[in-house]
Amino acid sequence: MRRTKRRSRLCRDVTCQTSGSRQFPPGQRISATVRRSQLLTTECSTIPAIPEIFVCYWRNTDGHARFANQSAFARWFADDALLSGDVGVWVEAFRIPMTRFETLFSTQCPAGAARLTDNPMTGPIDEHGYWGGMRDRIPASDRDELSSALDSAPSIADQTETRGRRLVLAVPENLCLIRSAQDWSACQGDERDSYLRDVHPMLRKGMTFLMENPAETGCLTCRFIEQLTDDGGTADKTFGMAYFLDMSKLEAWSKNHPTHLAIFDSFLSLAQRLGNEITLRLWHEVAVLPPDGTRLEYVNCDRRTGLLPFLGLNRRSGYGA
Repeated sequence: MRRTKRRSRLCRDVTCQTSGSRQFPPGQRISATVRRSQLLTTECSTIPAIPEIFVCYWRNTDGHARFANQSAFARWFADDALLSGDVGVWVEAFRIPMTRFETLFSTQCPAGAARLTDNPMTGPIDEHGYWGGMRDRIPASDRDELSSALDSAPSIADQTETRGRRLVLAVPENLCLIRSAQDWSACQGDERDSYLRDVHPMLRKGMTFLMENPAETGCLTCRFIEQLTDDGGTADKTFGMAYFLDMSKLEAWSKNHPTHLAIFDSFLSLAQRLGNEITLRLWHEVAVLPPDGTRLEYVNCDRRTGLLPFLGLNRRSGYGA
């Protein structure tokens, strides 16, 4: 069975930012309207779990620039007082050119960057249901392999001291970001039980494998995240957010690795059994990031946080510059 897939069309570049900390001080949250999330698993099992992160989208780069330079959050993040104490904070912000972006949905419920457009979803579409469909949905792939210049993940020395420092990373061209989400909030009865018993454990196992095997997979960091409601409760929604060295590394894991095939097969079994009655909502977005417009900044963070173990350090000035 081939499930109908729909895509959302955005007309202009957008900016996405993820921000995380083990603790945001009272009054310094980014926005009451931003989707709150918490990590179900961390980049490294020895790092204390980050209880809350924010994933934010802007319709244009000017809007994000104003936030990055003028907001209360920007002033707080720039304060060198963050360099001392036990709290580490990070910002990963990136401009997403629409020629390097694709997003796909199993229903007509928009999420992520698709919430920024007033255009209706289009579909069903032809570029899905086969290996290589993701690349075919990214316009820039028509003329560019979107490959990394790096054959393998670079790394800084294991003992590089990162606590007490503000570090900005140099970003290699064509770093590939995927956000892949699952929403079972509308599922009931047998469908809900089957998803949580058969599919969700395979998903968690796959995300854990990516986190623990960067050299084999080319996945530099992966976070498996549980979305929260505005009052801090669980929303029955999760998403994986992972950076691959380039899109070919993501394609290879998706097509060939047993951990991803187990996710795919467990979901396909559920979908075939329920047919059109399925209420599970799935969506993803993939962006191949240009080096300009991408900023990865870590303040007082453990050296195993995010992309810190892998990418070279850049001495440019801080957030918003």
